[in-house]
Amino acid sequence: MDAKTGMLVVAEMNTRGIRFDGKHNAVNNGIVEAVAGWREFLERDKVTMSLYNPRSLLRDVLPLYSKR
Repeated sequence: MDAKTGMLVVAEMNTRGIRFDGKHNAVNNGIVEAVAGWREFLERDKVTMSLYNPRSLLRDVLPLYSKR
C-alpha cells in the first residue's frame, strides 16, 4: 500500500517469489500440458472437452465452448 495515497500498489513479486507478470503456478506445474493429454486421450472415444471461460489458462489447449 502506498503510504502517501493509501492506494494499493502492485508488488514486483508475490509472497511465493513469483513476479506479477510471470506464469501462473498451474502452468509451471504442468497442469496445462496434462489437460492437453486428457483431451487427446478422450477424443479417441469421441469425448470432447471445452471451456466456458475465455480467460482460462487452459485456452491454449482446449477450445471455447459453443452451442453449435
